[in-house]
Amino acid sequence: MTWLNLGIRLDNQIDAKLRRQCAVSNNQVRIVRITGDSPPVVTGSRGGHFTLGGTRINHPSAYSKRGWSNMVYHCDTRVITVGTGFRVQ
Repeated sequence: MTWLNLGIRLDNQIDAKLRRQCAVSNNQVRIVRITGDSPPVVTGSRGGHFTLGGTRINHPSAYSKRGWSNMVYHCDTRVITVGTGFRVQ
């Protein structure tokens, strides 16, 4: 194991703790670090399948029949913004 791999692994562990603290289970949510010691703030909205009216679809396969065109997918836009001096408990 190199020092670089060790550093990457430790950073990933800190990021996982930060996601758990913010109650975000998706590993694809970006973490943006800013100067200062501000606590983590989650901005944006959760992605997924929605109707054209904006209602979340929990089971998209139910809308997969021919002729159902009322489904649209929105990407996840959540971002965790945290200060570089903030320490995860």
